[in-house]
Amino acid sequence: MPAQSAGGYGDELVSEKTCAACDCRLDESAIQVKIGTRVVEVCCDECARKLGEAIPSAASVDGCERT
Repeated sequence: MPAQSAGGYGDELVSEKTCAACDCRLDESAIQVKIGTRVVEVCCDECARKLGEAIPSAASVDGCERT
């Protein structure tokens, strides 16, 4: 009789990666931006600049090149 899976392991859904600034879906042209000690991905140069200039709770995404 085959062993049963403990469940959960290997069964996770792969979620789509989205831009850290505007939530657009990311593709192979995503740009990595370092914020403090974390590295996040954004969809375009405009969003990369905004994250670099943003105050964490007051980030604005108006003017994104991809939306």
